[in-house]
Amino acid sequence: MIVVNLKGGLGNQLFQYSLGYSLSKIHCKELVFNTTSYKDEQNGRTLDISNLNINLNIVDNISNRNRFRFEHPLLNQLTSILSFKFDYHFESTVNSFNPKILRYNNGYFDGYWQSEEYFKDFYNDLRKMFAPKIIRDSVNSQLNTIVGETYVSLHIRRTDYLNEKNANLYATCSLDYYKKAINIMKNNVKNFKVIVFSDDYEWVKNQLDIGLSFETASRSNSAVEDLFLMSNCSHNIIANSSFSWWAAWLNGNLEKLIIAPKLYYQKKSMRKINIFPNDWIRLDN
Repeated sequence: MIVVNLKGGLGNQLFQYSLGYSLSKIHCKELVFNTTSYKDEQNGRTLDISNLNINLNIVDNISNRNRFRFEHPLLNQLTSILSFKFDYHFESTVNSFNPKILRYNNGYFDGYWQSEEYFKDFYNDLRKMFAPKIIRDSVNSQLNTIVGETYVSLHIRRTDYLNEKNANLYATCSLDYYKKAINIMKNNVKNFKVIVFSDDYEWVKNQLDIGLSFETASRSNSAVEDLFLMSNCSHNIIANSSFSWWAAWLNGNLEKLIIAPKLYYQKKSMRKINIFPNDWIRLDN
C-alpha cells in the first residue's frame, strides 16, 4: 500500500498526488492519502485537490506508525485482518529528485516531491485527472474565449511571499522580469493576448505595466478553476510558484513557450534548487 501525506496549497498537493499515482501504477499498489494537516484551522490551507477529477482515498487519521483508520469501512476491515507494516520515506533534500523513491512499493511518503522525474511517464493520465470535477458555466465561458484565440497566461504571486514568514525564503518576480518575458513572447508568438492570474489584483490594477494591454481572470474563480484556465492557454509566463508550474506543465500545446524565473528561492543556501524542466526559458527574477 502507498500512503502519501498531503500538505500545503494546491500546487504542492498536485506534486504529492502525482508521486503517489506514479508509485501505485509502477507497483500496482493501493493508493491512499493522509489529509490530517487540513483539519488544523490554523493551517489556513484547504484540500483543493478534492475538487479535481481524481480518486482520493483518504486516511481518516493515523493512530500510530503501523495502523491507519480509513473513511471506507471495508479498508478498515482489511487492515484489521492483515498485518500491514509501512516503511517511512521522508524527503531528505527539498525539491531534489531521488530515483530510489520510485523503487519503493509500499510505505508512508512525506515530502514535496517537486520534480517531474517522479511522474512524467504518466503525463496523459494526470492531465485528464487534474481538471475540475464540475465546470461552472462562467468558467466554461472563460475557457471558450481562451481556447478560441492565442492567449498567454501571466501569473503573479505576491501576498504570501511578502509576509514575514516567507519574505526571506522565496524570491519574487520583478516588473522587469515580466516585461522581458513579454518581449520574448512578442519575438516568437504572433497576435497573442495576455490574461493575468494573481492573488493580488489590486496590485495588478495599479502597478502592472508590461507595455501592452491585458485582461485579468475572474476574481470569482477558485484556485482549481484558475489552474485549469491557465493550463489551457497557448503559452505561459509563470512565477516561482508550484501553482503556475503545474499550469505550465499541464499545458497540452505541443508548441508551447514557457518562461520561468531563474530563482525559486532567494535564501542563499537554496538558490541552486531548480524544479523547472530543461525546455523552459529561464530569466532573471
